[in-house]
Amino acid sequence: MDKHEIAERVLSELDEAGEENAASLANTSLDQTGLADERAIYELAINDLLSAAFIDLATKSKQQNHWTIIPPVKTLPPSLSLTSLLTYDPRRQCWTWATETKILLVLTDTGRRKSEQLLTERGHRWWRKAM
Repeated sequence: MDKHEIAERVLSELDEAGEENAASLANTSLDQTGLADERAIYELAINDLLSAAFIDLATKSKQQNHWTIIPPVKTLPPSLSLTSLLTYDPRRQCWTWATETKILLVLTDTGRRKSEQLLTERGHRWWRKAM
Protein backbone atom coordinates (compact mmCIF):
# COMPACT_ATOMS: atom_id res chain seq x y z
CA MET A 1 0.00 0.00 0.00
CA ASP A 2 1.42 3.37 -0.97
CA LYS A 3 0.35 6.93 -0.29
CA HIS A 4 -0.67 7.57 -3.91
CA GLU A 5 -3.12 4.65 -3.84
CA ILE A 6 -4.51 5.76 -0.47
CA ALA A 7 -4.90 9.35 -1.72
CA GLU A 8 -6.91 8.08 -4.70
CA ARG A 9 -9.09 5.95 -2.43
CA VAL A 10 -9.79 8.96 -0.20
CA LEU A 11 -10.74 11.10 -3.20
CA SER A 12 -13.10 8.47 -4.53
CA GLU A 13 -14.75 8.08 -1.12
CA LEU A 14 -15.21 11.86 -0.86
CA ASP A 15 -16.89 12.04 -4.26
CA GLU A 16 -20.36 11.13 -3.02
CA ALA A 17 -20.71 13.25 0.13
CA GLY A 18 -18.10 15.93 -0.59
CA GLU A 19 -16.87 15.78 3.00
CA GLU A 20 -16.19 13.18 5.67
CA ASN A 21 -14.36 12.93 8.97
CA ALA A 22 -10.83 11.55 8.77
CA ALA A 23 -11.50 8.55 11.05
CA SER A 24 -14.43 7.35 8.93
CA LEU A 25 -12.39 7.80 5.77
CA ALA A 26 -9.54 5.80 7.28
CA ASN A 27 -11.95 2.92 7.81
CA THR A 28 -13.21 2.94 4.24
CA SER A 29 -9.96 3.69 2.42
CA LEU A 30 -7.37 1.72 4.44
CA ASP A 31 -7.02 -2.03 4.83
CA GLN A 32 -7.46 -1.60 8.60
CA THR A 33 -4.49 -3.55 9.87
CA GLY A 34 -4.05 -1.19 12.79
CA LEU A 35 -0.33 -0.88 12.16
CA ALA A 36 1.37 2.46 12.82
CA ASP A 37 2.69 2.42 9.24
CA GLU A 38 -0.87 2.38 7.95
CA ARG A 39 -1.73 5.55 9.87
CA ALA A 40 1.52 7.22 8.75
CA ILE A 41 0.86 6.43 5.07
CA TYR A 42 -2.68 7.77 5.48
CA GLU A 43 -1.28 11.04 6.83
CA LEU A 44 1.19 11.28 3.92
CA ALA A 45 -1.71 10.73 1.49
CA ILE A 46 -3.77 13.47 3.17
CA ASN A 47 -0.78 15.82 2.94
CA ASP A 48 -0.48 15.06 -0.79
CA LEU A 49 -4.19 15.85 -1.27
CA LEU A 50 -3.78 19.12 0.65
CA SER A 51 -0.70 20.04 -1.37
CA ALA A 52 -2.56 19.41 -4.64
CA ALA A 53 -5.49 21.52 -3.36
CA PHE A 54 -7.83 18.53 -3.77
CA ILE A 55 -9.13 18.88 -0.20
CA ASP A 56 -9.54 21.47 2.54
CA LEU A 57 -9.82 20.85 6.28
CA ALA A 58 -12.29 21.66 9.01
CA THR A 59 -11.82 20.96 12.70
CA LYS A 60 -14.08 20.30 15.65
CA SER A 61 -13.14 20.00 19.30
CA LYS A 62 -14.94 19.34 22.57
CA GLN A 63 -15.39 23.09 23.00
CA GLN A 64 -16.98 23.51 19.55
CA ASN A 65 -20.43 22.33 18.51
CA HIS A 66 -19.72 22.87 14.82
CA TRP A 67 -17.05 22.30 12.20
CA THR A 68 -14.73 25.24 11.55
CA ILE A 69 -13.06 25.47 8.13
CA ILE A 70 -9.38 26.32 8.49
CA PRO A 71 -7.54 28.40 5.88
CA PRO A 72 -6.07 26.27 3.06
CA VAL A 73 -2.82 24.54 4.04
CA LYS A 74 -0.28 22.44 2.13
CA THR A 75 0.22 19.91 4.95
CA LEU A 76 -1.49 18.99 8.19
CA PRO A 77 -0.36 21.31 10.98
CA PRO A 78 1.47 19.46 13.80
CA SER A 79 -1.52 20.00 16.09
CA LEU A 80 -3.68 18.04 13.63
CA SER A 81 -1.31 15.15 13.01
CA LEU A 82 -3.27 11.97 12.38
CA THR A 83 -0.61 9.96 14.16
CA SER A 84 -1.74 11.60 17.39
CA LEU A 85 -5.46 12.06 16.62
CA LEU A 86 -6.28 8.54 15.41
CA THR A 87 -5.97 5.25 17.22
CA TYR A 88 -6.86 1.72 16.20
CA ASP A 89 -9.45 -0.12 18.28
CA PRO A 90 -8.59 -3.82 17.91
CA ARG A 91 -11.83 -4.91 19.60
CA ARG A 92 -13.97 -3.05 17.04
CA GLN A 93 -11.33 -3.43 14.28
CA CYS A 94 -11.52 0.19 13.19
CA TRP A 95 -9.77 3.54 13.42
CA THR A 96 -11.25 5.89 16.01
CA TRP A 97 -10.49 9.30 17.48
CA ALA A 98 -7.83 9.30 20.20
CA THR A 99 -8.61 12.89 21.23
CA GLU A 100 -11.51 15.32 21.37
CA THR A 101 -10.17 17.13 18.28
CA LYS A 102 -11.57 15.82 15.01
CA ILE A 103 -10.76 16.59 11.37
CA LEU A 104 -13.18 16.84 8.47
CA LEU A 105 -11.82 16.45 4.94
CA VAL A 106 -13.68 18.62 2.42
CA LEU A 107 -13.44 18.02 -1.32
CA THR A 108 -12.54 21.13 -3.35
CA ASP A 109 -13.79 21.76 -6.89
CA THR A 110 -10.40 20.59 -8.22
CA GLY A 111 -10.65 17.50 -6.02
CA ARG A 112 -14.17 16.78 -7.28
CA ARG A 113 -12.95 16.78 -10.89
CA LYS A 114 -10.13 14.39 -9.97
CA SER A 115 -12.44 12.10 -7.98
CA GLU A 116 -14.91 11.92 -10.87
CA GLN A 117 -12.04 11.04 -13.22
CA LEU A 118 -10.88 8.26 -10.87
CA LEU A 119 -14.35 6.78 -10.56
CA THR A 120 -14.84 6.85 -14.32
CA GLU A 121 -11.52 5.08 -14.88
CA ARG A 122 -11.55 2.62 -11.99
CA GLY A 123 -15.10 2.30 -10.66
CA HIS A 124 -16.52 2.59 -7.16
CA ARG A 125 -14.28 1.07 -4.45
CA TRP A 126 -12.01 -0.64 -6.95
CA TRP A 127 -9.63 -1.66 -4.16
CA ARG A 128 -12.31 -3.86 -2.55
CA LYS A 129 -12.97 -5.68 -5.82
CA ALA A 130 -9.29 -6.46 -6.29
CA MET A 131 -9.06 -8.34 -2.98
